[in-house]
Amino acid sequence: MELLFNSTYELKEYLPYIDSDLTFENIQLDAEIATKAVVKLIGKKLYASILAMNTNDREEYLHIIKATAYPIAVDAYRNYVINNDVAHTNEGRRIRVSDNEKQAFEWQIDRDNKNLEKRYYRALDNLIEVLDEFNPVIESIDQVDVKWKDSDEYKKTFSPLFRTTEEFNQYFEIESRYLLLKLTPGIKKCITEEIIPRVTSEKWDNYISSLENPSEDKLLNHIKAACAYYALAWASTRFSATIFPEGILQNFVADNQTSQAKKVPDTNQVGVLKTVFEKDYKSELLRIEQLMKPKPIPSANPSYEMEIDLDPNDKIIDI
Repeated sequence: MELLFNSTYELKEYLPYIDSDLTFENIQLDAEIATKAVVKLIGKKLYASILAMNTNDREEYLHIIKATAYPIAVDAYRNYVINNDVAHTNEGRRIRVSDNEKQAFEWQIDRDNKNLEKRYYRALDNLIEVLDEFNPVIESIDQVDVKWKDSDEYKKTFSPLFRTTEEFNQYFEIESRYLLLKLTPGIKKCITEEIIPRVTSEKWDNYISSLENPSEDKLLNHIKAACAYYALAWASTRFSATIFPEGILQNFVADNQTSQAKKVPDTNQVGVLKTVFEKDYKSELLRIEQLMKPKPIPSANPSYEMEIDLDPNDKIIDI
């Protein structure tokens, strides 16, 4: 597979903190795997177009190339370095120790792994933002340019209910286009299993057709809220904690008092978080059900006040 960088020198342009004596051949396979992950996100045709940009020094192209190569470099290195922390010898795994260096503590390695993973997700977010900004040409068909925003890959980066992170942020702040992409299956699952059975397919189709020019609709707001919380509950036990923004999965200071290392919540804590989101989306579903209840039809025969003939001398009734 053709890569956007082909030497340690080029790799170091994206990862200045790595040693210059790193053997590129050792990381090349990880770079190819990381490239395939990015190609899956942006599409083969756009990646081929970006490779062709390497021969052009237009500023726009340089932005796109760097934005594409950076997440590939981070992902390749973070997967390579995990196995490179120890020596794999005939006698099994051994710790690498030199005269001037010593092995990092486990909490330091764990923190660095989490930071690299966060860096990777931020790089993917940046890639999507750069592609949205420049909207590069993917290919030309009959002298008509097909651009990024015309592609199926672009359309997969958002759901019909939430076209931008700002729309999702109205219900819970995620500040990540890539996370919105990852939440899409959960949003679709909520629509299929929870929303359509409550509002009917016909009403849902009407909503979808009007989403490009949305109007203030109380029911639609509750539908969006339910889908947002449902997707977050669905994702909380399926995704790595580091893909979420700070605060959604609270970090905890490690027991080691000499460090400020942090660790993500354990399984039972994530379970509590999931329960909170489940409570939120179930509350929204109840509101949807209330709004969908048919309104009472006024009676055709209005009631009249009953005339009561009272005796003013009747001492039982105080008048």
